[in-house]
Amino acid sequence: MSSGDWQAPAFGRFRLLGVAGRGGMAVVYRAQTVGASGFSRPVALKQLLPKLVQQDDFVRLFVEEARVSARLDHPHIVQVHDFGTDAHGHYFLVLEWVDGLDLGRWLDGHPKGALPDWTHVSHLALQVLDALDFAHRHTDDQGRSAPVIHRDISPGNILVGAHGHAKLADFGLARAMDRTRMTDEGVIKGKVSYVAPELAKGDQPSPRTDLFSLGATLWETFARRRLFQGPNDLTVLMSILREPIPLLASARPDLPAGLCAVVDKALAKTPEERWPTARAMRRALVEVLLDARRMAEPLDIARSVAVAQGTRRPPSQPSEIVKTESLISDLEHLAPGESDGEIPFDLVPAQANSEPFELIPLVEAPEPD
Repeated sequence: MSSGDWQAPAFGRFRLLGVAGRGGMAVVYRAQTVGASGFSRPVALKQLLPKLVQQDDFVRLFVEEARVSARLDHPHIVQVHDFGTDAHGHYFLVLEWVDGLDLGRWLDGHPKGALPDWTHVSHLALQVLDALDFAHRHTDDQGRSAPVIHRDISPGNILVGAHGHAKLADFGLARAMDRTRMTDEGVIKGKVSYVAPELAKGDQPSPRTDLFSLGATLWETFARRRLFQGPNDLTVLMSILREPIPLLASARPDLPAGLCAVVDKALAKTPEERWPTARAMRRALVEVLLDARRMAEPLDIARSVAVAQGTRRPPSQPSEIVKTESLISDLEHLAPGESDGEIPFDLVPAQANSEPFELIPLVEAPEPD
């Protein structure tokens, strides 16, 4: 079949364009909706891995927590469009497609050895803090305070869009993982570098827990090296608990002192010594930018995203991804409109990773005739 004849496989009302990413929790497909009169829009279709679907406690908590997360309607939080199950009982979500990169890949797109513009990072941080403030001030249907704590702030869950704005991803899944104490290989790998000390000790999280994780993420982004490192997760956790936390100025002496103070305070060992709220931390960061008379332009950040994406251009030949049809047979039986009518989920969207697709089946691909 020539590239000109190739068409992306369609499953129900979704046309799957390729695998965008896979982690220890789910596989994410880059997709389009298929509607009447040629209507379509890009979406991320995320499917939980079978090993998680088989764990009743996880599924129950996931649904419970995700129902709350779905109410977080905010411009800097990834939105969910739909939810359903396929013919095999595997949960999938249809999420807002964020055209861009996660924060880690955005940072990797900078020239080797170059440090990011601190105003760009601060601009993104302001938007993440705005999202956290909204989630932390969430109320239930009776108007009672019901904070939604993310628990998993890290570079992979902060998306930098093509228009130069940030979106925070993954509330529900991280909460269910935390509450069911998931420790499978690949699920928490690399995440411990952003864990707050109280979580490392098994204490209950609070909104200030998210601020510590954001502080560790910002320290890493400004310095372009991970704050907490070690040969294994246990060593990293012990470092978080016992070792003094290096001041940001020790890695970036060129940064404004006020900016370093904002990040350092977020990284205090005890929650009481951190910023009291995301809003307070955001205000302090705004003051730093005003004092420096420096504000980032989203267009400049958008250009940096385009440069980073240019180093990871997707394959131009459809034949390179035509195998998708045979590798995602577990989605074949989706019927148009197959959903329970609710929108109870809000999870990590596809990381807009435009590396050549690594097509990974969730079930064994059928043998050719």
